[in-house]
Amino acid sequence: MSTPFDGLNPEDVLGEVLEDLRVQIALGTDTFDEIVGSTIEDYVIDGLEHYVDDPGLLPEADRDRTRAWLVSVLDAEFAAHLRSQGEDDGPGDAERLTAAFGELDSAGVVARENFECCNTCAHSAIRGEIEAENAARAAGGLDPVHGFVFYHAQDAERLQPYLGFDAVGTTGVEAKTAVGHEIVETLRRHGLDPVWNGDPGQKILGPSLVRRRTGRLADHPSRSA
Repeated sequence: MSTPFDGLNPEDVLGEVLEDLRVQIALGTDTFDEIVGSTIEDYVIDGLEHYVDDPGLLPEADRDRTRAWLVSVLDAEFAAHLRSQGEDDGPGDAERLTAAFGELDSAGVVARENFECCNTCAHSAIRGEIEAENAARAAGGLDPVHGFVFYHAQDAERLQPYLGFDAVGTTGVEAKTAVGHEIVETLRRHGLDPVWNGDPGQKILGPSLVRRRTGRLADHPSRSA
C-alpha cells in the first residue's frame, strides 16, 4: 500500500528529529516501544512540521500515517545501530560507567546518571538524593555521604558527559578536589579514561554513553519479523 511518504529520505527532511531518535537508540536505555510511546508520539501529537527545518518537504498526511512512517524510520535506525555494534558482547564504556557509579554510591559519593534536565536542576535536586541516602546510611550504621557526582540529560544527549561533582559535609577547595580524585580513580579502576586536570572548578569528562543493545532492548519490528 502506497503512502504519502513513499520515496521520502529521512536524512533530507527530519534533521534534528532523526538525530534525536539516533541518540535515544545509542543511549540504549529505552525499548523500541518506549521510544515510540514517548518521543514519536510527542512528534505526532504536536505536529511533526513544528520540529523540522523545512515543513514544506513533508507531505500532507494524517497522524496515523505520520506515526507509521516515523515508526518505520525508527525501525531502520535500530537495525543500523545493531549492525554497527558488532558481535562483541562484553561491557562497553557506558556499562563500565554505570558500574563505577554503583561503586561510588556504595562508598559514600551519591552518583546519578542522566539526572534531571540540566546542570541547574541537577544541583538543586541532588540535595534531596543526599538527604535520602544519608537517612538510609544512618539506618544501616554507615557514615554519611561525603560527595556527589552526576551527569544530566543534556550531557546524555551529547553522548559524552561532563561529570559535575562536589564535596558534602565539608566545604572548601581541598574537600572538593579530593572527591574529584576519588571519582577519577574509581572510573579508572573500571577501565575508563576520564579527563580532568585536577582543578575542582572544572568538570570531569566522562566516557562515551553509547550502550550495546541486547535482549529486549535490541527488539524492533523488522528484527522479530
